[in-house]
This record gives sequence, structure tokens and C-alpha cells, in this order.
Amino acid sequence: MNRPGSGIENRRYGRLKGPGIACSAGMVIDLSAGGVRIFSKRRLKGQIEVVFDLGDQEKLGVKCRIVWCRRIGFRAYLVGLQFIDLPLSAAKRLLRQGACTRIPKKGEKITHSSTGIGPLFTGLSLCLLGMLLHVGTQLGWWDLFNPPASIRPWLDLISEPVMLMGVGVLVFALIRLMKRPGVETRVSHAQRLNIGGADRRDSTLILDSILESALGGVLILQAIRDGMDKITDFLIQTANPASEHLLGRSTEELVGQRLKETLPCLGSEGLFDKAVSVVETGLPCDDTQKLEHDKRWYRYTAVKLGDGLSITFDDISEQRRSEEKLRHAAYHDALTGLPNRKLLTEHLIQALHRAERIEGYKFAVLFLDFDRFKIINDSLGHEAGDQLLLNITNRLRENLRKLDTMARLGDGHLPSRLGGDEFVVLLDGVRDEHSAAIVAQRLLDAFKEPYQIMGHEVTSTASIGIVVSDPRYTKPDDILRDADTAMYQAKSAGKARYVVFDEDMHKSIVNRLTLENELRVAVETEAFEVVYEPIVCLATGRLHGLEALIRWPHPRRGEISPSEFIEIAEELGLMGKMGRWIMRQACLDFVEMCEEDPDYAPEFINVNVSRTQLRDPGLVGHVNAIMLETKIKPGQLRLEITESMVMDDLEHMAEVLGELKELGVYLAMDDFGTGHSSLTCLHKFPIDVLKIDRSFINSVGRKERYYGAILHSVIELAKNLDMTVIAEGVETANQLALLQGLSCQYGQGYLFSEPVSADNARPLLTRDFTKSAAA
Repeated sequence: MNRPGSGIENRRYGRLKGPGIACSAGMVIDLSAGGVRIFSKRRLKGQIEVVFDLGDQEKLGVKCRIVWCRRIGFRAYLVGLQFIDLPLSAAKRLLRQGACTRIPKKGEKITHSSTGIGPLFTGLSLCLLGMLLHVGTQLGWWDLFNPPASIRPWLDLISEPVMLMGVGVLVFALIRLMKRPGVETRVSHAQRLNIGGADRRDSTLILDSILESALGGVLILQAIRDGMDKITDFLIQTANPASEHLLGRSTEELVGQRLKETLPCLGSEGLFDKAVSVVETGLPCDDTQKLEHDKRWYRYTAVKLGDGLSITFDDISEQRRSEEKLRHAAYHDALTGLPNRKLLTEHLIQALHRAERIEGYKFAVLFLDFDRFKIINDSLGHEAGDQLLLNITNRLRENLRKLDTMARLGDGHLPSRLGGDEFVVLLDGVRDEHSAAIVAQRLLDAFKEPYQIMGHEVTSTASIGIVVSDPRYTKPDDILRDADTAMYQAKSAGKARYVVFDEDMHKSIVNRLTLENELRVAVETEAFEVVYEPIVCLATGRLHGLEALIRWPHPRRGEISPSEFIEIAEELGLMGKMGRWIMRQACLDFVEMCEEDPDYAPEFINVNVSRTQLRDPGLVGHVNAIMLETKIKPGQLRLEITESMVMDDLEHMAEVLGELKELGVYLAMDDFGTGHSSLTCLHKFPIDVLKIDRSFINSVGRKERYYGAILHSVIELAKNLDMTVIAEGVETANQLALLQGLSCQYGQGYLFSEPVSADNARPLLTRDFTKSAAA
């Protein structure tokens, strides 16, 4: 509570330095700029109900709290009042209309709420006591009590004074109840006019309360018409406090002014015409608008009100900015700021629709994949990879801006990032494939220049696939798919080049999709066959082992080579299930051969393991389960892996191969010699068998001495490491003789037998292959 001479208002004798109505609602508001002069017999405190004369015999009672009270004369006090439950706008209106304050006048009907009940009961008690004393003396009641003779005269003597005293107290109590000064006096009609009362409400003050409490701006306008009854302008009748803040104008600058003169920006944005339409049609208008003069967004609602309208509005600029940020994040890549796949798809849909409507309109899509990005990202770190992507983005933008002189009907060239190092450029309004190829070559030339990344000079060229719009394209996904296919063709052809998608590629894609669907069905139905290629001991010529190979007998296309479907199965994630089926079937056939003819039974069966299987955490468990189910003995099952598989992750592969060895499985390294680092880390893996790649064997005939020395070194290396050597691709007698001369232990190839089924493999168990090869 503020007191005179203290607080932020710095009163002197109850007077304010500034205007008394400049404070906010709920704080002290001093009427007459210096307080309210109230005549009272004593100092006032607590709450009081003040009556405001509004004119035309209209009165309003308002509850106030007395904040400070200072005597200024005889029975006169200057009082600082705080309105209770009265908005600031209502107080301002009361003061503008010249409202004054007064206390109850003499003769006015009053209600009593002060404490006069005690004196009333005291007076009644004294009157009753005096009457009892007087009546008892006259009727001789005291004889019944037999009081002393000295007391009887005194009882008769005091009866009348007691009665008179009671009458006096009673009169005082009645007067106290009827009249109460200051805080104890309330005018009855003031109670009826109290804002908080339920009997009567002032509609104007209620409207002021609503306008002040509104969070958004509110303008009440009155239409101004010319002689033709046409609305030419609006007169601002009311503006709430929120509108002052939103429009940057005070209420005095708004109220009573013409709309076009006060806010000319509303007319320039076309809002005036909408306001006229609301008045003439009676239909409300709800919309958002960006005003050019302050670049801010407003949401407004205009409703007809008499021959004018009420406009409520609010500043939604922050909300729109937040929405724009969310939209940008949803449609753009976080790192580069380029449009993402979602926005690219929308632009492709628009381009497709434009191609349908406009004759001769064409667009092209360039699918870019950057070479060596993974190497840079892995060797220099992800931060360097991100910096490289930003540099790529800058070069894309710079080189596409140089093409702005080209005639275009659409939105321009749009570079986008799909993810990783894959970018797509939508070329809008190209003439033909040649125009798209010129742009692609310009980009290729730009990407040949090296980048400076974290102190390193790196180069990352691009492989680009091009698709030009064609009536057969109706979906964006089809265009991106074909552009991706052309990009892979460019990468396969040697990188740093572009390839235009053509009809042959389309046919290849259709065949690929058909093959994928058929392969899925074949894996589910196990529609494959296992064939076996003999592994022959070159010293004895007898069959010692078999290598299990898969074949796919297609019902329409005949037998399909593994080279056509194994890679597809890897990409589709089918190789795990297919590999387990091959291993199980090979083990079953091998155990059956051993049981049929134990004397000529093969010693081992080799089964190839794919890269996907080797990375499968459940591989060891699957192998163990198959061995238990088929009852194959430890050492009889050999798994073939390529050296490129184990070089991907040396530590993990060493752990997996060690677990397989604990099961009793032998490990063979297939295609040995085709890699680059296997000789330096061969000792790290528990390898039992080295299979020399067929490329070395086939080259013996052309450069026998050179390759003979290599074969001799490999065979000696394997012997020193206690490994068995198998030569693949033996096709001629000369190759066989050379391998025998080098003391190679085993060989396999078409010289001995082509891969055959399990039934046709049984006769091979007893054949002498060296004699048949010599013959």
C-alpha cells in the first residue's frame, strides 16, 4: 500500500506529480488529480462506496479502497482511492465525463452496517430493571424476599434514575444504528448501482471492460457515406488499448479520425474494399494480410455493426515466421539448405502438369552421385565430409545461376539433395537431350576442380544420369528411378561422366524388376538346384571333395547362372535365407553319399558363404544347427569366403571365423590372389585352404614361366603356413601337368567334370580323373 511521501508516485500532501489517470488498473487512481475531498467527522480507512453523478440523475456506486487519508481542514479529509473491480478504461471514461464524488447527504435513506446492537440491549435492560424496581416497591413484592429495612428506601429511590438511564442509552443506540459516518455509511441507491451487483449493470462500462480485456486490437468503425449513399470512408469510434500497441497510435490519435487519413496502409492493401463489402453484404470477413508498410502479418475479422463494423485483429508475424521455419525445415536439407526429396517431388509434379498443358515444353532431371565421397568422409572424418557437401552445393548454385539466360517457362533450375552424396537438378524448360547434356558437362567441368578441405586438397568428381521428360512419365518416382539407373551406368562406365537414359535401359529395368519378383517367389518356394563340382587330388587322380554350387532352373528362361541373380539376391536381402538352404541341402546330399558307399565317400564338401551371411550375427548359430540336423562330422564341412570379404572389417571377421573354427568347420579362402592385402594379414585368420583364382591358371599357357613362378610361390607359402592348396579353373592337360609339377595338392575345373547334380555326382566318386584327363 502506498503512503504519502513514499512510493513511485512521490505524493506531496496527497497530490500526484502527473495526471492521476496515468496509472494502470488496480493501482491508486486519484480523482481531481489530487485526491477526493470527503467531509467526515473522523479519519477514514478500509473500504468505502463512492457515488458518481453521471448526469441525467444517473448515479453509480463504486467500491473503493482508501489508500491514504490526510486532514486538510475541519472535518475535511483528502483521500486517495483505489478502485476495486473497475477497469482502467471505465475510470478514464468517468473522469472524461466530469464525474464527481460525494458522501451521503442529510435526509437520504441509509442502511446500517455498524455495531449498535450492544448499546440497544444495554438500554433495554436498564429500562426493564428500573420498571421492575418501581413496580416492586408499589406492589410490595420485596416483602416476599424480606430485605433489611435500611435497603427498601434505596430501592424505591433508584428505580426512576435507572429507568431514565436506560431510556437514554436506548435512544443513543437507535441513533447509532440509523446514522454512520464515513466508512459505516452506504447510500441505498449506490448499492443498487454497484458494478459488482446483480440488480443493474452499466452496458457502456461493461463494453469498456470487454474492450480493455481483449488480447487483440479492436476498432469500431462508423461508415461515412456521400450523397449517393456510397461508403467513402469510416470514422473510428472506439479503439481499445491493444490496438494502440499494434498500430503504434494512441487512442486520442485514432478515435474520431477518418480511417483512410489515419491508416492509409489499409487502403493500399485492399482492406478498405473488404470492409465496405462487409457493411453492404452483412457477411463477416476472416483473413490474414501482410502489410507492406511494416512487413508484418495480421489476422483480422470484420463483422457488421449497425451502419459500420467491428474489426478485431492481432499481429501474427511471429507465428508466421515460426511456420515458415517449420516449412523450410520440412522441405529443405538441414546441412546444405537445398530442397529435399519432398520439395523436389512437388516441383516434379508441377513440371509434369506443365508438360501436359504446354505444347513443346520439356524438362530434364540430372541425378548426381559424387565419386570418392565415402573415402574422403571415412579418412578425414564426417566434418570434412560435411564441408565437402557444402562446397559441392556452392558450385551447383554458382553454375546453375550462369544458366539463367536460358529461356524457361517454369520456376527455374532447382538443385536438390536427396541424402548422402546424391544430388538432383531439375532443369526447367530445356529444348532436348543435347541442352541437358550441355548443362551436365558444365557441371562435370566445375566438379573436376579440387577442394580445400581442412588443410587437404581433395577431388570428388561426379557421375550424372540424365532423364528428359517424355509422355510416358506420369510419376516423379519413375523419373528419379530412371535417372538413378543412368547415373549407375555412368559410374560403371568409368565415373566422371554423364549418361542419358534410353529405351534399352528401360527394358533392362523392366527385366530387372521382373527378375526380382520371380527371385522372391523362388526363394520362398526353394525353386533352386544344388550342383556339385569335383575337387580332385592331383597326385592320385581320385575325387576327394565336392564344391556345392547353386543353379536356378527358370520355367521360361531355362537355367539362370548365379552371376545373374546372386547380386540381386544380396541387394534384396534374400541371400541369408538362400544361403542357409544351400548349406543344408549340400550337407544332406553329402551325408547321403557317404552312407551309400563308405569306401569311395568324399572327404569334404565346400559351400560358399556370401558377404551378407558373413556379416549376419546369427551365422554361427545357423551353421551349428545345420551340422546337428544333418549329422555331418567336424572337418567335413568347409566354408569358402573371398579375401575381399575379410578385408572389410579385419577384427570382426577374425572373431567370426574363430567361432566357426570352434565348431569344427574348415575355412577356405576363395579367389586367392585377386586382392591386394591378403598376403600381409593372411596369418591373422584361421584359414585352412587356399583356392588359387582361375585367372592365374588360365594365364599359364600364355606366360608359363612368369605365372609358373607365381603359382610356385603361392603353393610354397601355403605349405609353410600348413594350408591346403586347390587350383580352380583347370581346363587343359598342360595346366594339369604344370600343377602336378609344382606339387599342387588339389584341382577342380572342366577338365575333370562340369558341375553335376547329386545323382550324377555319385558315379564320379570312383573315377580316376588323371587317366581320363590324359586320354
